[in-house]
Amino acid sequence: MRRLLAVTLLAVMLSTTMLVAGNGAGLSPLFSHGAGGRALGMGGANVALANDASSVFWNPATLTSLPDRSLSLLYLPLPEGTKYSAAAFGWPTVDYGSFAVAAFLLTTDQIQRRDNLGRLLGDFSANQQMYLLGYGKNISRHLALGATIKLFGESFDNTSAFGAGGDLGIKLTISEYLSFGFNAQNLLAPKLRLNRASETLSRNLKGGIGVVVPFTTGRNHFAVEVDVDKTEKADPKIHVGAEVAFLHSYFLRGGYDVDQINFGAGLHLGFATFGYTYRTQDFFQPQHQVTLDLSLGGSTSSILAKREAEKLKSSEEFARQQREQELAATLVSARSFYDSGALDSAQVYYQMAEALTNGTNPEVSERLAEIKRKQSDELTATVRAGVLAESDSIKAVELFLELNEAISLKDIEAATLLIDQLRPAFGNDNRFRDGETSFKALVTDRCDQLDREAARLVRENNLADAAVRYAEILKYDPANTAARRNLKAVSDQVGTLTLLRSGIEAYQTGDTATAREILEQLLTANPNDSAALGLLQLLKQQAPTSALAELQKNEAIWKVYLDGIAKFREGEYEAAIKLWEQVLAEYPRNAETEKNIQQAKLRLKKNDTTN
Repeated sequence: MRRLLAVTLLAVMLSTTMLVAGNGAGLSPLFSHGAGGRALGMGGANVALANDASSVFWNPATLTSLPDRSLSLLYLPLPEGTKYSAAAFGWPTVDYGSFAVAAFLLTTDQIQRRDNLGRLLGDFSANQQMYLLGYGKNISRHLALGATIKLFGESFDNTSAFGAGGDLGIKLTISEYLSFGFNAQNLLAPKLRLNRASETLSRNLKGGIGVVVPFTTGRNHFAVEVDVDKTEKADPKIHVGAEVAFLHSYFLRGGYDVDQINFGAGLHLGFATFGYTYRTQDFFQPQHQVTLDLSLGGSTSSILAKREAEKLKSSEEFARQQREQELAATLVSARSFYDSGALDSAQVYYQMAEALTNGTNPEVSERLAEIKRKQSDELTATVRAGVLAESDSIKAVELFLELNEAISLKDIEAATLLIDQLRPAFGNDNRFRDGETSFKALVTDRCDQLDREAARLVRENNLADAAVRYAEILKYDPANTAARRNLKAVSDQVGTLTLLRSGIEAYQTGDTATAREILEQLLTANPNDSAALGLLQLLKQQAPTSALAELQKNEAIWKVYLDGIAKFREGEYEAAIKLWEQVLAEYPRNAETEKNIQQAKLRLKKNDTTN
């Protein structure tokens, strides 16, 4: 009889809260009790700072804070054979937002059935269920929206009822320290009909503000949140919670949850986080709640790194094909002009081909040397023949007229040839000096124009055409050190793309040793190449790794590892990378450390792009 009375008291409390709006819950009190070790320890104040799979219950918009796939589990035994359990699974994606499913179950078994005279007729069971399907997506840098579809059910003895409803959530991120959250629970209210009684679950509005403050050089943090629940026809209810985290692995929590006091603790080990909450309650003994949260991998940051590597591979292949097409067309023109005796035009196209091949094509090098010899021989023969003899004034007048016309038409090639022809005999002539001054101004203007075009082409990632422009500047002004330096830089970038393509091809053919050697060679020249970093990370993940537990056995190395995590939290990514590289020197191929370094390098690149 004592057990029957206790179960009856518990059932009355639960059903009163579920069906009477005046209670202020809007759901079964244990369902509004929620799930997730962090939320429970903070007294249910979680609408703004939720960051695990249980976010689907507290605020579906906070599903966007999931760092990777995660599973949240809760099992809670209650008095007189009543059991409360919950499970939630969250899956974030890069392109389509974050998804989650959850199930909540409250059951009481072996409830005694008696007749009016108190005679035992057997027993029966009662349960309540709630199933959630949630989605959240970032609309902008500061705004996220989410929605939850729910199915609520109740059964008592041989009678059952189900009703469907929905929630709508909003999260506003002011900064990395301050967030606001709002969740309209039962915005579409489930309606239940049990026997002849029909009840609609009350709408409940949750609003909250959360603050996270790092301290002690970022190795620890303090979080506090204040939430308000407002149910139809009921007074607002306050939830206040706080959390102190040490070394990102040890947690102390406390909260005020509608006239009840909660105390909690958490421990993070590897991919698992264990939570414990002590909760006071009226009429019954205090509750001891134990939760388990599991990280199941699939972080969005690693997916982005892999995509970037694939994108760069495609871009490099396109650039290679474009460069080959440009080279083929350039060589056709160069050979045509050379065969027809137009050496000046042939020289221009061969110089373009030299820039496209980075000086590695034997035919191009030989033809350029041959054209230079022929031009020198022609000039020497002209001077020796006396064509430009000082006494030949008529010929001189014709040549000066041609020079002025070439300058007016901005024909630098023709003007260059005439300047070279006139200089031996008329170098001190005022007409020559005037023409040479105009010629130098024309060359300067042309070089400036080519430099601007080259800079634009570099910004557009059209490196082949940029190299042609810089090569043309050096043709007119061989002493231009800036153009020579820029030509080398562009050529190096083209070489980098070629080297990266070789690494990717080796990786695809299964030659991981060659791929690793090529990628490390590329990173020596360009340590911030994100594509090479991402691909090298994939290779390292395939290699044997040391466990994180091995690091913890070495106190000195474990301290260095944690210091790196602290620097990462503070945004000092370069310092974090240096610390983690010290760890890898002692424990090569440690997967967690290599993954941390990859994340830090991606953050550095993102900051550079933003700045």
